[in-house]
Amino acid sequence: MKISLNHLNKLFSFSDIPLNTLVEELSLSSCEIESVEFIEDNENNNDTILDVISTANRGDLLSYIGIAREISALIKKEKIKIDLEIDNTVISSQENIFDSGDCLATITGSITNIQNNKSPLWLQHVLLTSGIKISGDINDTVNYIMLETGFPLIILSDNLNSDNLDPSILINSNETISNQFNNKLILKGVLYSSQAIRKLSKELNIKNNITQRYERGLTNQDLEYSYRRAIFLLDTIHGAVVDNLNYLYLRQISEATKPIIVKPITIINRLGKTCRENITINASDIAKKLNDLGFYVLKSGEIFQVSVPYYRQNDVQREIDIVEEIGRIYGFNNFIDTIPRVRSYGKLTSQEILLRKMRSRLKILGFNEFINYSLGSYYNHLTEKTIQLKNPLTSEFSNLRQTLLYNILNNISYNLKTRNGLTSGYEIGRLFDYNSGHGYKEHNYMSLVIAGEFFDNNWYNQNQDIDWFTSKGIVEELLSDFSEKLNWQKIKNGTIKIYKNIFHPYNISNLFINGDFLGIFGQLHPKVLKSKDINYKVYALEINIDVLVSQYKTNINTNILYKQYSLYPYITRDITLNVPKKIMAEIIKKDIMETYNSILTKVEVLSLYEGDQIQTNYKNISFRLYYQAYNRTLTVSEVDDLHSLICNKLNFKIA
Repeated sequence: MKISLNHLNKLFSFSDIPLNTLVEELSLSSCEIESVEFIEDNENNNDTILDVISTANRGDLLSYIGIAREISALIKKEKIKIDLEIDNTVISSQENIFDSGDCLATITGSITNIQNNKSPLWLQHVLLTSGIKISGDINDTVNYIMLETGFPLIILSDNLNSDNLDPSILINSNETISNQFNNKLILKGVLYSSQAIRKLSKELNIKNNITQRYERGLTNQDLEYSYRRAIFLLDTIHGAVVDNLNYLYLRQISEATKPIIVKPITIINRLGKTCRENITINASDIAKKLNDLGFYVLKSGEIFQVSVPYYRQNDVQREIDIVEEIGRIYGFNNFIDTIPRVRSYGKLTSQEILLRKMRSRLKILGFNEFINYSLGSYYNHLTEKTIQLKNPLTSEFSNLRQTLLYNILNNISYNLKTRNGLTSGYEIGRLFDYNSGHGYKEHNYMSLVIAGEFFDNNWYNQNQDIDWFTSKGIVEELLSDFSEKLNWQKIKNGTIKIYKNIFHPYNISNLFINGDFLGIFGQLHPKVLKSKDINYKVYALEINIDVLVSQYKTNINTNILYKQYSLYPYITRDITLNVPKKIMAEIIKKDIMETYNSILTKVEVLSLYEGDQIQTNYKNISFRLYYQAYNRTLTVSEVDDLHSLICNKLNFKIA
C-alpha cells in the first residue's frame, strides 16, 4: 500500500517525526518499506510516498488509520486517539434474520440529494499516489474510504441491491459501480468471511485492493466505522444524504473474543536479555506497551488478562503472539541473539531403537520393506470395529485398515503380475479400530510375510519351499531379544475375527510375551492367496509393536549379570517321550529346566514324529539335554543318575 506522508500528517500530525526514523522503525518492527518516492510540482505541493509492504497476518496495516496506530505505538510510545469525524446517526440493526450464505453482516443505505458529484483534488491526489484509478465522481470518495479505514464499500444502482450481495460483484466492482449521476444509488457495506473471498478470488483469478483486505480478515466493527465515516464524507464533499439505513448481522460475529492469559515472566524469559543497558523489561512496561498497541490489560496477581482490539483479532490469538508484539515494540535488534546453551540432548525413544534394530535384522535376512496407505477396502474388514470414511475416493480406500496383511499381499501380487518375482517383505504401520466402550483406538503394528523358496548355501542343493519351521525360525531370530519371555500357543482360527479368513484354520499360532498377547503367526489361507493370484505357500506374522516396546523398556532397565563361560566340558543325553498331541514341547522344556537346573544348562528339541506306528492322538518327541558344571568336570555316573531321575519323573507325570 502506498502512503502519502502529507495526507497522513494532515490526518494525525506526525510531521515532527524524521523520515529516516519513520522508515527505520517501520522496517524493523512491522513491515517492509519497499520504496520512498519524492514528488514535486510547480505549486510547491511536495509530497513523500512510502510503499509499505505488510505481512499476510497484518490486515490492519492496509489503511491510513492502521499505519497511524503502528507509528504512534512504535515511535511516539503512546496510544493514538482516532478522532476523525464520523456520522452518529442511529442505524437500526437486526440480528440473524437473513439467508446469510457467505455474508456475515451488511449495512445498506440510500444515497439521495447529491449536489456535487465531482471529487476534490486532494482526494484525487491520495488515490493517485496509491495507484487507484480516478473516476472524478462520488466513487472516488468510496475508494478513499477504503484507503483511510481499510474496509471496502460499494455504490450500486438500486436494481442491484440485495441483502446477500454476490461477493463476485464486490471484488469485481470496477465493472458494476455506477459511473453516472443517478439519484437512485445505494451505499452498501458487506462483511464476508476471509475463507470465502480467498476461495472466490482464486476461482475467478482476481487479485486487487478489495480481495487483499477481505482475505486478511475484517470485522463488523470495521464495517460500521467505515460506513459512518463514508456518510460524513459524502455529506461534506458531495452534499449527499444517506438514509433508510439497515444493519443486518449474525450472532457469532458480535460476540467478543476471550482474553488471552499471559504471564509477564514468560514474555521476559522468551525474549531474553537486551543488549542495551538503558532498555529493561518488566511487568509494568509490558502492560504499558500493550496499552499503546490498543490492547486492554487486566492485572490479576502475576497474570495478565489481555483483551485484543477488534482490528487485531485475526492476528493475535495466543500467548506467543503477545510475546511477539512486545518484542516488536522493543525492537528485536535490541535483544541478544545468541542461541542458549543446550543442557539436555535429545535421544532416540525406546520404540525407535527397537524398530531400527528389527529393520536391520530383517534387512540382513533379505526382506524388503513395504510402505502403504493407512486405508483399505471395506470388503477386507467386515467386522463391527471397522472405521469407515464418510466420503471415500474409491471403494478400495473406504475405511481405516485393521490389518497390514492385505496391503502387503497386494504388493506381492503386483510384483508377480509385473514379472518382478516373488517378494517377501514387511511393513510397520498403524492399525485402527473402534470399540463402543473405549471409542477409537490406534495401534502400531508390524507384519512380516515369508514366501517363496528356502535357499541353501550350496549351489548344487535343490531349493526347497518355505515351510512352517523355517518361517518360525525366522520369527524367533527376529524376536531373539525376547526369546525367554516368548510363548507360542496353538489356537482356533475363530478367536480373532479379523484373521478368520486370512490364515489357514489349522496352521496358526498365538504369540504371547510375559502373558500379554503379542500377535499371530501362521500360514495364509490358500483361498486368500488364490484371489491375489499367488500360487505359493505364504507364512505371515503380525505383532503389536506397542506391546513389544513395553517389554523392551523392561529389558533395558533390567540389570544384566555377566559370568564367564564354563571351562569344563558338557555331557549330552537324549530322552524320548510319547505324549498327547495337545501337550506342547515348550511346556515340557520349561518343566525340565525349572525343576532340574542345577547342572542342566540347556534343553532343545531333537526330533518330532507323528505316524501310524504311534498311538492315536499321540506324538513321539525327543529332547537333547546338556549337562555342565562351572567348577568341576562332571562324571558319567553323576549325569546318568540325574538323567534317569528326570526320565522317571517325566514318564510318571505324563502317565
